[in-house]
Amino acid sequence: MKTRFILHVNLVLAGLLFANGIYAQDYRVLQPERTYQYSSYTDILSMHVDSIDTDSTVTTYYLIKNLQQMDWNCFHVLGPSWMGDRVAIQPDGSTFFYNVSDQPVLIKTQALLNEEWICYSRPDLSISASISSVGINDVLGIQDSIKTVSFQAKNADGQNISHEVNGMNLTLSKNYGLVKTLNFHDFPDSNFGTILLSLTELSLCGYTNPEVGVQNLTWKQVNDHNPGDELHTRATETGVGFSKYIETIALVLDKEISGDTIKYTWENKIKTSYFSPDSNTFTAIIDTIGVNITSDPNFDNLSGVSWTSDYWGDASTVNLMGQNELGLTKTDGSLHIYNKGTWTYLGDTCYTPMIICGCVSENVYYQGLAGPYYYCNMGIESNIRELVYYKKDGLEWGTPLEFTVNANLQPNAANPEFISVFPNPVTEGTINIGFTRNFSKVRLLVTDISGLKLAEYTLTGKNNTIDIQHLKKGNYLLRFSTDSMVITKKLVKL
Repeated sequence: MKTRFILHVNLVLAGLLFANGIYAQDYRVLQPERTYQYSSYTDILSMHVDSIDTDSTVTTYYLIKNLQQMDWNCFHVLGPSWMGDRVAIQPDGSTFFYNVSDQPVLIKTQALLNEEWICYSRPDLSISASISSVGINDVLGIQDSIKTVSFQAKNADGQNISHEVNGMNLTLSKNYGLVKTLNFHDFPDSNFGTILLSLTELSLCGYTNPEVGVQNLTWKQVNDHNPGDELHTRATETGVGFSKYIETIALVLDKEISGDTIKYTWENKIKTSYFSPDSNTFTAIIDTIGVNITSDPNFDNLSGVSWTSDYWGDASTVNLMGQNELGLTKTDGSLHIYNKGTWTYLGDTCYTPMIICGCVSENVYYQGLAGPYYYCNMGIESNIRELVYYKKDGLEWGTPLEFTVNANLQPNAANPEFISVFPNPVTEGTINIGFTRNFSKVRLLVTDISGLKLAEYTLTGKNNTIDIQHLKKGNYLLRFSTDSMVITKKLVKL
């Protein structure tokens, strides 16, 4: 990586410098104290100033690092932003963006109407830019003066030629930064982006300080519910010789906020159907569980910013934001895993995409509608979980599920002698669990009363002993589950 001397400046102070007219411009490309969100079709990308380098002639804003493609099979986990590695601004308003090859793209923010200049040049191609309009327009509900820059490609002889940049526009706002921009990392035709696969226009859809429009989607916002909210989901799992279908009606009963933790109580009605050559079973049960939601720094990362995935070992992944008919979405990077390689490009270690076999899809989360939701259908093999209905804050969408719950299979009430837990209450470090018949596999989840997971075990046969010495004195829930039943028992440790 290039060695740079970067003077880190307090971003609030940098904002004051702008406001007081130092390096002031009539039209600006950014305000360094803000995080911006830009949309392109269904994608939403973030842009944020990470550090500032200043001298007597130019101020350079280094943009937050993304996982970025640098060569055909080389990804840098701390690569340039989709808008380029940096933005350099001269006192006269001349602004330079830098593409994947570190070539400058010049935007003259103080150019006048119809003024034209060469903004990019290489031996076989040049791009001219011009101010095509100046006027008043709406910027996320606020009227502001804006200036539009248009582009035209030319060949080595200076003749106009056909090119994807033709007809694209960049829009500068006097007070709010870039209202419309291009992904300068790929300018004019490198096509190396990890998210945007070619040169694309992006429109401002939100910014911070103050918060206006679309904001970065966080784990708490995904799990923002209120009592009375309902989520109806349908899950499908099929393979060679079996099919399993699970329908769930989830109702929020209670919500409690304590510090950074949101505690929810859910009532879940679950219908399970299982089909195989040897067994066709159906159950419908009702269960009440507690779920604790706290901040998740990895999920809360800005879109495209890499983080280490402990699950995959020495690898990195990214979360990506988007929008669809259900609103703001975020994927958790289940298909965006990159392994650390052994070679370097432009001074940084290359990562390569992980090859994932089998029926795997992105895990998608919706703002206020939970998740994960996914869809993978490979014929014989499928793995699907979809939201089919919600009722939230008085609004409804989709078609609700309807089925009758079998009261005989309710947790905490099903055949009390079917599962025995002893001793209970317990004072020692182990408990014995007995079943009235042999089981090939029973999943046991140990939680506190609020539903926080403390331990998980796989039980087999008729008799099992588990170690609970790590549990403090108090009340706990033992949740036993198989493909055909769910039973919850209370455990007391004295």
